[in-house]
Amino acid sequence: METIRTVVLILCAYAALVAQQIQFEGLLPFDIDKASTTADYYRYFKALAPMRQPDSKPLRIVYLASQESAVREYGLPEWGGGGAIGRDLIIIPTINKPFLDLSYAQVTRHELVHSVLSRAYPSFHIPRWFHEGAAMALSGELSFEENIVISKALFTGSILKLSSIDSVNGFGRNKADLAYSQSHAAVLFFIDNYGIDVLPEILNAGRKSGSFWQGVYNVLSISPDEFEKLVHASLSSKYSLLFIFTDYYAFWILIAGLFLVAVIVTIFRKRKQLETMEQLENVEQPKIEEPQKILHFKHLDNAPEEYSYDEEDDDDRNVLSDDIELEEDEEDQDEEDDGSDDFHKRK
Repeated sequence: METIRTVVLILCAYAALVAQQIQFEGLLPFDIDKASTTADYYRYFKALAPMRQPDSKPLRIVYLASQESAVREYGLPEWGGGGAIGRDLIIIPTINKPFLDLSYAQVTRHELVHSVLSRAYPSFHIPRWFHEGAAMALSGELSFEENIVISKALFTGSILKLSSIDSVNGFGRNKADLAYSQSHAAVLFFIDNYGIDVLPEILNAGRKSGSFWQGVYNVLSISPDEFEKLVHASLSSKYSLLFIFTDYYAFWILIAGLFLVAVIVTIFRKRKQLETMEQLENVEQPKIEEPQKILHFKHLDNAPEEYSYDEEDDDDRNVLSDDIELEEDEEDQDEEDDGSDDFHKRK
């Protein structure tokens, strides 16, 4: 019985210590559970620093109802969904839409990862992109919006250098969305290709050598430039034209563009056809001259030897021919009469 009582007392003392480890202040959003949030803190510590004990100092999580006070008092960017201030304070405004359409529970877990990294590696500089990428990967952020953001950046050639993400607090909202999305993709590249255990290996190797990138090289034999190229190639293979088919406005803009191109091509073809037809009509057709028909006149005084045939004078020609035949018949009759008279005279 004494042994059981001792175990129960130890568990109660540990539970009380854990309860004091995370302190919640302000009006908590409906999706925040204190027990699960505390459990997440210890889970992240074990994943990122398995050889170290969790920091025993209290960690305050303050939920603010004013974005202005978060910006003014704690230096959060206007688009910021939350911020880990030093090692012992997390600030989360609850008045605006969470960053990248996340829930407040996701934002809280995200900021917990920042606090764990700061506590586990206090004197070691970790690049901002790794901070943000690890926070997004471990907190389970799987926003489809990230993929569209990266796809648009690939299409427009606006992918960021990972080193430039150190200045993310000075970025506008759209550029910050891209910075966080790329950071997430870069850390997922480590996890997908080498496993999640590679994260603490890199961090420990970097802490010992005094340089994060030296730690990456010691563990994976990859230089900063090589890593940038590998991540860029991975993003291109996955997300190149994704936004065209998933973004509502981009899809309809594409359809309108294709329709416009089709109209222009149709108009151009019709113009070419009309020009070709006009050229064919303007070509002079060779004139075929019909042979002239000649009529010979007999026994007409002062008549021309030839008469040219003209189709337009068909009727006149026919009349003329009839007249000529009539006159010839009359002359033959006269000759017969003269011959008859001579015959009678000879008798």
